[in-house]
Amino acid sequence: PLHMASLLTKSALRWHVLGWLLYGGYEFLGLFLHHQAGLRIGFWLTASVLFIRFAEFYLCYLVVYPRLLRSGRAPQLVAALLGVLALYIGARALIEEVIYPAVLGFHNYSPDTKVWYYIFDNMFFGSPMIVVSAALWAGSAALRRERENRQLRTEKRAAEVAFLKTQINPHFLYN
Repeated sequence: PLHMASLLTKSALRWHVLGWLLYGGYEFLGLFLHHQAGLRIGFWLTASVLFIRFAEFYLCYLVVYPRLLRSGRAPQLVAALLGVLALYIGARALIEEVIYPAVLGFHNYSPDTKVWYYIFDNMFFGSPMIVVSAALWAGSAALRRERENRQLRTEKRAAEVAFLKTQINPHFLYN
């Protein structure tokens, strides 16, 4: 079983932080280059999406994939990923359609937005982080397995050499 500590070593943590800084910078740069709704509203909407995508990414990367991305667990994996999408949709609805109007005076979708459109739109925007986290988790798991295999090969060679030495040493002692 994998533990969170083994998934995010210091080196991996640095790469994750760098990746999120670059991704966040990219999103905010896009906001400043193409701000139609105004910078204030765009800033808060971008911040909420980044926060929710961050949570979605690590929910998949640290919880869902380590436990369910293996053979025989496909139904549980699909159910968990649909649950993650539902959490994404619910979190965006809570932040952008409940909290923001109460605190900041605006919301992301117009009041006449149909529920089915809201769900479909958020499934579209929530899916990329699920795919990205799967790719990164699978890549890091493959690297981890390769490192473990290399370690096992090294230990096997050392054991073989030690065995050969025990075969040779008594022979020389006898002569």
